Amino acid sequence: MPFPRIEFLNLEACEQVSQSEEHLVLNCTEYERCDVGETIYALPMHICPTVSKHPRAHVVEDNEITGTWSITAIDHDVELKPEPDA
Repeated sequence: MPFPRIEFLNLEACEQVSQSEEHLVLNCTEYERCDVGETIYALPMHICPTVSKHPRAHVVEDNEITGTWSITAIDHDVELKPEPDA
């Protein structure tokens, strides 16, 4: 999937340079404006497989958590079938 993979809502001057699963690497020219632990809001373009690793997503409205959504993909069962003899 090509970059950008996320649209940041409150972060500017950062280039998305790589991603592995839920880890996004950024090159930020104004990194001193970001504090450790600061909340950054973003809209992802694609959320698999990261979302299935968590039981719920938080709904945020006007900078407040207003609810949660259950992630049903976390509880799916896959029936494994034996490999046929070669």
